[in-house]
Amino acid sequence: MAEERFFQSFRQEWQSAQVRSRVQGKYTAIKYSESNHAVSFAYGHNLCDWVNLPNSLQVKNFPNKMVMENNGYVKPTTITLYSTVEHCEYQIVVQMARGEYDVKKSTRVRDGG
Repeated sequence: MAEERFFQSFRQEWQSAQVRSRVQGKYTAIKYSESNHAVSFAYGHNLCDWVNLPNSLQVKNFPNKMVMENNGYVKPTTITLYSTVEHCEYQIVVQMARGEYDVKKSTRVRDGG
């Protein structure tokens, strides 16, 4: 359930960033903080929303510089997470110019990620 809540919270923050970018013309820097084990959605001066990852999700790949532009555009990229509960990888695939993404779950079981 914690992983499901993470994906729901991530989608909610992503959509909030899209609204901010399109309505207010603000860009959002999206980063993973290893020390906080969380994803930050930073916009404006010292304004930031956080989405905490559950301990069961390990970050395998998170782009160093992910930005949602002031028009909602996000450069195509992939975030890879490993679930120690499900023993699978999740890929958050950003592939559309509108800044949308899909979550894909691998069907392969991988011990230790």
